[in-house]
Amino acid sequence: MDQRKLFFYLTRLDKHLQHARKTYDLVSLSDLSHSLRIWTEIIEDLESSFEPVKLKKPFKHQSPARKFSKAIKRHEHVVCYMEGGVKVFCAKGEVLSDEPIPDGVDFSISGKFATSDKEGWADMHSYYRVMGTTLSEGENHSFNSPKSKRLLFREWMNAEICRVQFSAPSGQLDSLQISRTNLIKRVANSFGGSHAHPTEQEDNGNRFDKPISRLMNTCLLGLPLPYFLLVHTGHLITENIPQILDLKRTHAQY
Repeated sequence: MDQRKLFFYLTRLDKHLQHARKTYDLVSLSDLSHSLRIWTEIIEDLESSFEPVKLKKPFKHQSPARKFSKAIKRHEHVVCYMEGGVKVFCAKGEVLSDEPIPDGVDFSISGKFATSDKEGWADMHSYYRVMGTTLSEGENHSFNSPKSKRLLFREWMNAEICRVQFSAPSGQLDSLQISRTNLIKRVANSFGGSHAHPTEQEDNGNRFDKPISRLMNTCLLGLPLPYFLLVHTGHLITENIPQILDLKRTHAQY
C-alpha cells in the first residue's frame, strides 16, 4: 500500500464519518460501516507498508474493572466504553431508553455523557444496563473506574468494544465480547453491499447477529448504541493513523 491509497481510505472514512456525526439514518450508518470495513481488511497491508503501525500504541482501550465485572457476572447485561468520548450533532429523544423492562424486575441503567441543547451536540463516553439486580453505589463507582491500556492498531481493532450477556433459549446465560472488527463486519453485512455473501469464516460470526440486533434497540439520546460505537471507532482511526505516520492534513489530501 502506498501513501496515496492510504490517503484515499482516510478521506473516504472521514467523509462518511463527518456526515454520520450530523445525520443519522440507515444510509449514513451503512456508508460508515462499509468505510470502516475496509480498515478491518487492510491491517496486514497497513503494517507491512508502514512499520510504525506495528510499533506505536496511540489507541487507548478501556474495559470493566474486576469489581464491576464480578457484580454483573450472573446477570444479563450490556457494557461499553468509548474512551475520550464521541461527539455527535444529531442526538435527540430520551437520554437512556431501551427495550421494555417487565414489571417487578430489578435493573440498573447508567452512562457517562454530556449534552448541549444550545449548540446541539451530545458527547457519549460509556453505558451499561444490568438486569435482575440493582447495583450499589460502590459497584456503580467501579463502572466509572475502568481498566485502561494502550494498544497497537491491530490489537485495538480486535479488542472488546462491547460486552453483552443475554439469556439463551436454554435459559443459560450466553456471554459475548464483541470486538470492533466483529461489530463493523456484522453491521456492514446487515446492509449487504460488496460482501453480500459472507465467507464460511464470517458466517460463523452469525452468533453476533442476535446480540448486535438487540444493541440496535438500545437507544441513547434517541440513537442506537452501535451508531455511537462506530462513530467513535471511525473518529479514532482518522485521528490516530495520521498521528502514527506523522501525516499532515490539507484541504487537498485528507
